[in-house]
Amino acid sequence: GEVMQESEGREELLEALARSVAELPDKLRGAVVLHYYQRLPYEQVGAVLGCSSGTVGSRLNAARERLRNQLAEALSVAPLSLVALEQGLEAAREAAALPPATA
Repeated sequence: GEVMQESEGREELLEALARSVAELPDKLRGAVVLHYYQRLPYEQVGAVLGCSSGTVGSRLNAARERLRNQLAEALSVAPLSLVALEQGLEAAREAAALPPATA
């Protein structure tokens, strides 16, 4: 019933999100995985990636915009709101469904 559809929809979202994150350019993917999946603050992400926390913020903004558009295309829906994208990234972290920070 409805619960099954919701579960299938969540699974589809997580799979599409993992594919979309994996397709990001290295610099953007690294920032996303370190911040959302490993829960590192901007300063620590910057230390790992060798850039400033401001650059981390810029990379995350660029990544979120790309992810919103890629997910909309993959799922044939309107672009997700930033809140929905953040919730999806959190769900992916909890499900351990994000790819590694580097290829």
